[in-house]
Amino acid sequence: MDKLKAVFFLGLSCNLTTFTGCAITWIVMAKNGWVSGIWQTALTVLAFIPVFMADAIDNYVLGRIRLEHEKGWDDVQISVHGRQKVARYYQFFRFLSIIPAYLLAAAMIVSFSEQPQTAQTLKLAFLFAFAVQFYRSYWLLKRHIATRLPSFGGRRLTGRTLIIASIFTLWFIYFWNLPAQPFSLSQIVGSGLLYFFISAMLHPLPTRYSLTRPGRPIARANFFKVEVINSEQLDSLPGAAEINDILLQPFTAANFRHLANIRMPLIELPLFQCWGQAHLAEDEKTLLLLLACEPHKGIHRCLISQIAGQYLITTDFGAQQAKFPGSISYQLTDRKTSGEEILRQHQNRITATADSLSNQPWQHLEAIIRSVIAFLESENSRTRTTGISDGIITNEEAVR
Repeated sequence: MDKLKAVFFLGLSCNLTTFTGCAITWIVMAKNGWVSGIWQTALTVLAFIPVFMADAIDNYVLGRIRLEHEKGWDDVQISVHGRQKVARYYQFFRFLSIIPAYLLAAAMIVSFSEQPQTAQTLKLAFLFAFAVQFYRSYWLLKRHIATRLPSFGGRRLTGRTLIIASIFTLWFIYFWNLPAQPFSLSQIVGSGLLYFFISAMLHPLPTRYSLTRPGRPIARANFFKVEVINSEQLDSLPGAAEINDILLQPFTAANFRHLANIRMPLIELPLFQCWGQAHLAEDEKTLLLLLACEPHKGIHRCLISQIAGQYLITTDFGAQQAKFPGSISYQLTDRKTSGEEILRQHQNRITATADSLSNQPWQHLEAIIRSVIAFLESENSRTRTTGISDGIITNEEAVR
């Protein structure tokens, strides 16, 4: 809920420059008498909204990335270094975005003055400012988003860049050749909308909870995959620093070896994310997960084995109300239980016939997650059906 509130208020605050731009436009138009009548002035000012909204898009994207850096979230799919860069140079990046939007608006406003030819100078200034903003957006996509999501780089990025540049060039030629006279409302709205859509194309915001990417839908199954992440990404996530040698010692002594840093759906609540380290026992029959997650603070331990197609899970996550399908045997232990004790409890549950989980057991984790999701969906469907049936019976009895 806190995250939802923060993002909601960020969206509201990002429109401050839109309101400011419209207010300045109104003051300039009214003070100089360039538009007659309050209603005509209001309509003219409203026509400028798309121009200032184009800057609001950039404001939201940069603000969201900075917010994630400050809160320690990892929803926006951008490299850790990129998130730090945006947070550090936020004001400078905002300046690069505000200037072209206001110069474009100024060129249109000046066309209503007694010297409309001045607009040509402002158009040139706008062109230069937009070129700088265009490069900054391309740099962010190429250096810090495409490295996290390859589908945003390579030929797709080249194609996106060429399309945007071509559309902008054709429009600017038209814009430059407009006669030195006041812009019509349709010209202001049309140019503003085009600039708005160009700005939107320059500032995609791929997030972990987006089910689609530009130009390529994501299969639902891929949304719940286990993701191997590097140490830099893990260290940037909240709670990861709590995975230390003291926590690892009992398992290291039992000859568990580190496999990878991972991020995955939480087994107990798959709509939430968890992240941490995966370790495998020497005999490859037990997988250890040391995870931080969104719903709970602190690190929880999770031991997983497989026997005859059934997964045995021993954990101290603390989800007493969690439900699981028959293919999962889930045992909960107290958070205060020592590492040696939770390992002993799990080993007492498995036998020599336990299956090997191999060196990359991600398919087993994904199988567990898929089975939990399918089970929860079937339970939810059955609950709704039962509720509807109960409602019908009750209504019939009431009629009787």
